[in-house]
Amino acid sequence: MIRYQAYNSYGNYTCNARYVGESWFHHHYHKNFELIHMLDGEMKLTIVDRDEIILHQGEYALILSNEIHAYQTI
Repeated sequence: MIRYQAYNSYGNYTCNARYVGESWFHHHYHKNFELIHMLDGEMKLTIVDRDEIILHQGEYALILSNEIHAYQTI
């Protein structure tokens, strides 16, 4: 199942930032882009029609608007 993440799609704001510890987000998409910065640990990131990648501490990933993606800390 793919879900539309409405809370990351409303409003006309520049930034929607939050800290997330260990987590798992199923496949979803939203109107706004998403920038992930790994403060510590590692995360498996899947973006549909792209290679699955592992993000390490200090690395960034940019997910464009309406790209279906999922991630899980490992």
